[in-house]
Amino acid sequence: IQRNIIETDLVLYFNPHYTSDLEIVLQNTYYMIYILKTLNLYDLGFQKIKEFVLQNINYENIKNIYFSYKISEILDLKIEFDANLTSTLVGQLYLESSGEFFESLDYQKISQESFLWICEMARNSDLYLVSDYGENISLGSVNTITISFSNLIFKEYGQFTSVTFEGPQFGVLHLEKQFDKSYKINFLVPEDPNYYPYVTGNILIYDHSKIIGKVPILFYTILEQTIGYQIADSENTVKFNVNISRKLSSDFKAVYNSTVQVQILINNFLVETLNFTKRDFSYYSKFIFTHEYINSGYYSYNVSLVDTYFPNGLSLFDYSPNQTVNQDSPESIPTPIAIPFKVNGMILAICALIITIVVVAITIKIGRGIKEKSHRGEDNNEREKTHRSRPEKKYSEKKKRSFFDFWDKL
Repeated sequence: IQRNIIETDLVLYFNPHYTSDLEIVLQNTYYMIYILKTLNLYDLGFQKIKEFVLQNINYENIKNIYFSYKISEILDLKIEFDANLTSTLVGQLYLESSGEFFESLDYQKISQESFLWICEMARNSDLYLVSDYGENISLGSVNTITISFSNLIFKEYGQFTSVTFEGPQFGVLHLEKQFDKSYKINFLVPEDPNYYPYVTGNILIYDHSKIIGKVPILFYTILEQTIGYQIADSENTVKFNVNISRKLSSDFKAVYNSTVQVQILINNFLVETLNFTKRDFSYYSKFIFTHEYINSGYYSYNVSLVDTYFPNGLSLFDYSPNQTVNQDSPESIPTPIAIPFKVNGMILAICALIITIVVVAITIKIGRGIKEKSHRGEDNNEREKTHRSRPEKKYSEKKKRSFFDFWDKL
């Protein structure tokens, strides 16, 4: 075997040397692989053998296709053959008058082995499946799944073939066979949280009760809703207004079983989580929340919607004031600092005594000064009265005489 192996930079195959017929080379390459694997001696490169097969597939010769298929099967190369060309070739090679198959489209050789090769591939070759469905569907809308399948030989299977869509959300749905041999189903995606945000399942193809094909299915569901919000920020408070409307049954409605929550963080530490107040209208729900800045620090708010569709919360928006809130400004009343009396009581008592003594001393000094000034004022007044008493009396007598002399003359 080793001396008949041909290996280049790209391909590897078994060369029997007695012929250059490509189909015989493929046949002997398969036999080589089978023997080495049976003896547990296989150590050849998979990729180079696969490349040799891909370069030499001939869809006009059934022997070529069969041994290419067998090499792919034994080495699990997963080569994708053209099922349409292969199935068409089988129909072209069949000689109806004798019930035999030609080996190739040159119609030079009838081979009874061809029938056996075709039967084996018809029974054991993998299915080629083509599926189509909506990948994004709104809740309350209809999705359609269509699938067609064949193997290398059969374009369709018999009456004992059935196709289902099975999953945890829908259970089992049966697809109906169409005129073009495909299978199809239309189904409504309910407006239910169990079908959000995605639907999963499998398309299963049964031959009698045996599963002969499987296609995983996953499509996302869309919940149509409108969310608007306003933020009013003042010096001491912030107010949030959130309006939410959700489209169900083709109309926008209020979110009756929903809650809007806000996480309040100060200096990036979560302080508390609170709920908005809520009011429901015909077409939307209004959520309101007002918060007062009590403590100093950097505030931030994380607002989210929580309900059966979003049990872990849907983030609506985040908000942070433009600057750090400072509650120790001159306009605010400072927080008194408690001083333990046990430590500072004696000091406070001494200070109070000193202040009292100083006040009393100042008061006495001021009182003495006022008293002395009062005495000096009285002495001055006495001297002034003595000095003025005589002239005033003389003036009075003179004035008195003049007054009476005036009336005597009359």
